[in-house]
Amino acid sequence: MKKQLRASISILCLMLGFCTIILLTMPSVASADITPGTPINWCSGPCGLGDQGTLTGFFELDSTTGAINNWNLTTTDGSVTGSNYLPGNQNALLPASIIGGTEYVFSDQFNSGLSLGNTPLFNGGLLTITVNCEGVSNCLAQASAGQFFTITGGTETFTTWFCSSGGTSCSPSVAAPRILDVSSGAFINVTDPVGGLALNLDTTASGTAWTPGSGNPGGGGNTGVPEPSTLLLSALGLGGLALKRFYS
Repeated sequence: MKKQLRASISILCLMLGFCTIILLTMPSVASADITPGTPINWCSGPCGLGDQGTLTGFFELDSTTGAINNWNLTTTDGSVTGSNYLPGNQNALLPASIIGGTEYVFSDQFNSGLSLGNTPLFNGGLLTITVNCEGVSNCLAQASAGQFFTITGGTETFTTWFCSSGGTSCSPSVAAPRILDVSSGAFINVTDPVGGLALNLDTTASGTAWTPGSGNPGGGGNTGVPEPSTLLLSALGLGGLALKRFYS
């Protein structure tokens, strides 16, 4: 009986020891895995002169459809907050979209209360981020976590509508667009939260450069490394099965 008890303890120790080794060597995984980086500067005048505002934040693509399904992008105008581009703030007539396969467009527009006929008119900002896709349409959807893309340009414009008395004629006042300063480096670093790919804006590239065919088309969605508790329970379960076979 003592020999059987020693054998049982030895089996459990081996299983728990194996589990401990896995826990010590497995990489850590962030729960949200969304990591916006250093804000990118705007050029409202000559680039590099003075405090001209910044762009920071992230957006996400659906792992199945490749469509933009979440975003949080903030612009500042000098030291003053500019616009906060969020799903709840978008113009329903102009939702977040991908144009020409390389331009990712977001709106922060509100109903001005004016209309032209039955069409409501919206005031506010429109943000466009242009990515080097090397001829691949919607290349961000072809990425894998740990890759990065180069931002080749970006603009932000603000529109205010004015209507004549009675609303018979309306015209927009569109401020001159400000240009994203990509001269010192502007990148999108890819991370992999559950259900999609997160595209994090930064002035520093992280990982390896994406090239056509190097990513994971239709990919995204965290692969789900088991939690430590799951590994321990698995080890105990395997140990129990081993004991059952030993005594049967």
